[in-house]
Amino acid sequence: MDKSDPACRHRVKTSAQWSLYVHAASILFTLFISTGTEMVVLTPHPPQRLNPHGRSYYQQIEEPWLKACCDGERFKIMFAHPRIKTARDDIYEYWPTDRLDEWMARYPGAEVVQRWGRHNWDVVQQSSYRQSELRQARATILEKMSLYTTRAAVYWHVASSAEDVR
Repeated sequence: MDKSDPACRHRVKTSAQWSLYVHAASILFTLFISTGTEMVVLTPHPPQRLNPHGRSYYQQIEEPWLKACCDGERFKIMFAHPRIKTARDDIYEYWPTDRLDEWMARYPGAEVVQRWGRHNWDVVQQSSYRQSELRQARATILEKMSLYTTRAAVYWHVASSAEDVR
């Protein structure tokens, strides 16, 4: 989101409203992605692929929803590390099977270009959401939005006026 864009809602929302807005956008993004077969996440170089505190939108919202709502036999989460020059175009499976060891074998001398600071990597937090709750929430949201999937796209009913959107 470009906060300098005049159409951006950031200017007309309080911090709390903006946070809810961004979280909702993240959930809608995840619902849309879950109708496909894979998703590619751009992350820093291993071992710091994810925020050690588990406080990114991806870790708190998107990944738990995808893991709960998608069948691991039909949907894959892929990782890419574009800051590693030699590995920019290489993606590998993160879920349901983490293929990090294979990636590390292909790029044994890959240089770390970003650090998260002083963190204990043994205490990376996992989401506290229950998969059954997320599956039910997904079904409820899809019903409320009248969301229908097709092979090519996702469609949902749009509010009839700008007033309905606010």
